[in-house]
Amino acid sequence: MGRKRRFSKLLLFAAMLSTIGAGVLGSVPLPVRAAEEKETYTVTFEAFEGTCETESVSVPKGESIILPDASCEGHYLYGWVDVVEEEGITVLYEIGVAGSEYTPEKDVCLQAHWKPNEGQEPEQDITVTYEARIGDTGYEELEEAFANAQAGDTITVLKDCCVSRTLEAAADNITLQSENADNPATISREEEFTGKDFYRTDLDNVLLGVEGSLIMRDIILDGGAELDGDFNNTGQTWDSPLVYVAGVCTVEEGTVFQNNYNTDHNDDNRSFRTAGAIHVAWGGEFAMTGGLIQHCYTNGAGGGIQAAKTSCVTITSGAVRECYAAVGGAMDFFGLTSVSGMTISDNKAWAAIVAVRGETTLSGCLIENNEVTGDAGTVSISEDSPVVMEGCTITGNHNKYTSAISYSGKDRTEPLTIRDCTIWGNTADDLYSGVTIDYMTKADLILDGKIVMEENAVAGGKAWDIRFYYQDATPVTLGADFESDSEFVMWGYDFAPGTLLVDATSNGKEVDASQFLWKTQNYRTEKRDGNIYLAEIPKTYCVSYDANNSPTGTSVMCSDPNLYTSEDAVTIMDREALFPLMGNIVNFGYDFTGWNTEPDGTGTDYAPGQETSLTGNLYLYAKWEEKEPVTLTYIYNDEEGRTDSAQVIPGANTAFPNASRKGYRLKGWYEDEELTVFAGSAGEKYYAPQEDAIYYAAWEKTEEAAVTCTITFDPNGGETVRKSITAEKDSKIILPICNKSGYEFLGWFLASDDSICAGQAGEEFTVQGDMTLKAHFEKKEAVKVTITFDTDGGKEAKPIRAAKGDTIRLPKTEKDGYNFLGWYTEKDGGILLGIPGSEMKAVKDMTAYALWEKEAVEDSDNGADPETCKVTFHAGKGTVKTKELTIIKGGSLYLPMPECEGYDFTGWYLDDALTQFAGAYHDAYRITKDTSFYAKWEKIKGDSSNNGDNTQDGDSSDETLNTYTIKYDANGGKTGNASVKVVKGGSVKLPGAEREGYIFKGWYTDRQVFIGTEGETYKPGRSISLYAKWEKADHQDSSTGNTNDKDNKNNSDKNGNTGGTVSGNSAGSPSDKNTETKTEGGNGNAGKGTEPVIQTGHASPFILLAALGLCGVVLAAASVLEGKKICP
Repeated sequence: MGRKRRFSKLLLFAAMLSTIGAGVLGSVPLPVRAAEEKETYTVTFEAFEGTCETESVSVPKGESIILPDASCEGHYLYGWVDVVEEEGITVLYEIGVAGSEYTPEKDVCLQAHWKPNEGQEPEQDITVTYEARIGDTGYEELEEAFANAQAGDTITVLKDCCVSRTLEAAADNITLQSENADNPATISREEEFTGKDFYRTDLDNVLLGVEGSLIMRDIILDGGAELDGDFNNTGQTWDSPLVYVAGVCTVEEGTVFQNNYNTDHNDDNRSFRTAGAIHVAWGGEFAMTGGLIQHCYTNGAGGGIQAAKTSCVTITSGAVRECYAAVGGAMDFFGLTSVSGMTISDNKAWAAIVAVRGETTLSGCLIENNEVTGDAGTVSISEDSPVVMEGCTITGNHNKYTSAISYSGKDRTEPLTIRDCTIWGNTADDLYSGVTIDYMTKADLILDGKIVMEENAVAGGKAWDIRFYYQDATPVTLGADFESDSEFVMWGYDFAPGTLLVDATSNGKEVDASQFLWKTQNYRTEKRDGNIYLAEIPKTYCVSYDANNSPTGTSVMCSDPNLYTSEDAVTIMDREALFPLMGNIVNFGYDFTGWNTEPDGTGTDYAPGQETSLTGNLYLYAKWEEKEPVTLTYIYNDEEGRTDSAQVIPGANTAFPNASRKGYRLKGWYEDEELTVFAGSAGEKYYAPQEDAIYYAAWEKTEEAAVTCTITFDPNGGETVRKSITAEKDSKIILPICNKSGYEFLGWFLASDDSICAGQAGEEFTVQGDMTLKAHFEKKEAVKVTITFDTDGGKEAKPIRAAKGDTIRLPKTEKDGYNFLGWYTEKDGGILLGIPGSEMKAVKDMTAYALWEKEAVEDSDNGADPETCKVTFHAGKGTVKTKELTIIKGGSLYLPMPECEGYDFTGWYLDDALTQFAGAYHDAYRITKDTSFYAKWEKIKGDSSNNGDNTQDGDSSDETLNTYTIKYDANGGKTGNASVKVVKGGSVKLPGAEREGYIFKGWYTDRQVFIGTEGETYKPGRSISLYAKWEKADHQDSSTGNTNDKDNKNNSDKNGNTGGTVSGNSAGSPSDKNTETKTEGGNGNAGKGTEPVIQTGHASPFILLAALGLCGVVLAAASVLEGKKICP
């Protein structure tokens, strides 16, 4: 058997190796098969005048060949090329040199590219067009295309190019463009670039020189610099601009000049400075209709563009941004210039962003966010040429001295005209010289059209707009169309009063001195003959007023907020005019009569409204004249005709009186008898008038007093705790409960209409008037049960039939020669139900068995008489109905319920120290010897009066004056009602409960005190929580003592028990306690299967089940042992 197993393992291992091998080998293609499937390409070699040993070769698809060599007299093989016709243009693609690898992707004919040996004339020149073309002619190098360009030619750049020398556009009407406008080609310098030295520039690194005429579109010229935000360069550095224009150059949309760093030789002695991007030479012409200049630097002038004298620049669109120059960070113009529609932003310079030195017009330009670190302004205008700035916006620029425009030239005669411009939000650092426009010339400065000059500031936030440099400067001239809502703050050095600052009359303009202000406090502007002049600020005086109404303290005073010169007319203020400054000026008991220069009135009088002139400060005191009191009369307008009056000083602070009138509310006091002019409310303060006054009371009728109603309850043969309730109309009451034996209470109905239900017991009812509510009942069918009595030979006791849940009284019986021990659940014992005359609740059909004891002490003929034990109950401070009884030894009894006012019963104990717990109310306890039970009591929580009317679990939050709250805890099951309110003294019908796999055993308190089962009536004495008890559905109830329960009987017999009691243990033994299931409050259950366990949440159900199982094993073992003892 072992050999077969080993053999099987060997076969399995071999199969595994075979599978792996097949998988590996199956993934590798077979070379032969692959060779058969490959396609082949044919490569033919054409040597023209030369020779090549290899004419053609077949190459499998995807494989490479080594390009062959070839020879031609006087030439050398430069390489093999593929000649292709593309859209009518012959294009030569370089394939490779002899000896290099080549992988064909199609059938191809490669042609030899010959170049002459040095010192010999080339016999044939085959040029590969890969950088540019002119018409159908392609050029390997862009330099060659420029060298061969003729007038009217278009040089189309096919790809990005690095050129080795200056590109010269010498012919006229040449166009330079990219083949693909959406992806413009970039032209840049090689590292070993050598440029042309243009006349007067002393430069040799110009990338593009224009001496003819050139149009540029959709092309990029890149200088190779890499500049950071402070214009530090880590890329290529040159000493020239990108473009030099000596002829005519036009830049169109899509053209970009960028990344050029021009050191300008860093020669401070050079008199000629060049641009960062485009330098327009003397006599050159430059036009720009679009395009962009960016990231360019020069140590010279014009970071973007510099135009020399006699040049001509015309720009209609485009942008210069992020460029730098020592002078003219964006542009520097010497010649005739017209710039419109251009954006000049984020540039930087030591002096000026736009330097204007020739005749220039700037129109519709946006100049923003630029910075000047040294002299001059954002726009610097010098030299003697006319300049016009029209429709421009200069905003967000930051400079050291002049934030917007620097206008200079000592001998200048041509004007600067600023028309329809917005100069807004620019800043300068220097507190002394910082200004928006620096007027440093004697030539005209003309402001025309709509001028906005707002929020321009120097250090400290001061707004200084125009600074005059020369004391004899021409005034600012307002043009014929000048208009502005701005204020212009002006100033100048050592200016004398009488200087003409603003000329408005020359062009017929109206002007106000409040619009043109002077910076310093020692002078002011004034309008004179229609113009604005500088004038001295005259000495001013103030007028102060004192209320003079506090003889013992300081009076309220204030000063006229206006200052007056000696030439001004001053109007003395009255009390109304002074009210906003010092409040109401009053002196109780006095009339105000005017002002005086002395507090006692002995000085000069001044009347309110009087006009005067000042030669010094004037301090005035109020004059007062004592006045007569006034009489205030109050007419109450009531049934009694009451009237009150009082004399008060006019202006005194008084209050309207309060008043009352039965059935009315005082609305307030009125000034007229018709009650149309409201004066004030009761208690409201007011100033007494200046003359006698009468006030009339107005009343409003109040609502009627609250109406009380009586609700009478007709119990309709039942019983209710409340016969009637008296309450206010529209208030709410709680309907009481009503009980009638044998009937179901349906609710309270209107006696006047028995079809209308007012509500159920415990519900709220809104009182609408006197009425009677009648209880409605429905007769309920009583469930009858029969209790049969087996007297065991004694006198017959008739069966008792009673409604389920009713209490019956156990009958008497007799038997000659025997003492009656009581009624039991089993024929041979079981649980004691009671003795004759005791009460028992009828809950189901059952048989009660009489148990007897022979009167004789010893009877040798009948040794089967049971042995008995004496049971005593000690209720302590409480009471119990049966204090002593006799029970057969081994039998069980239900522990009774004692009572003690103000206390809760917590269980029976076996010792008076209350340490050995025996059981709770209705627990079954097996008696094996004379036993005494001791009741344990616990004072009801929160009960200081011992009236027992407190909630057991502190559950008094819902208890109101007239109701108790009963909460039902289904303890793992379900019940229809979670809680119910019961009128004090009323009863409630206990609900049912359901739980899958369990039998509902009734409602209990958390002390294991049985309250009742479904359908029974319960009358609470306080708010309380009730808990459902459950028993497993397959566990038969042995506590009833019903001998018809065969299964229960058999189980009892098997356990050696006399009837459903705890087996195998003596009463009160430790094993009794160990097998008890813990319940809420620490109570145990001394009887197995007699009463179900209440799970209150203090122990896990899984732990309880495990404990029960373990207990079952112990009990089974104990039962066997006990059985052996009982049944030898």
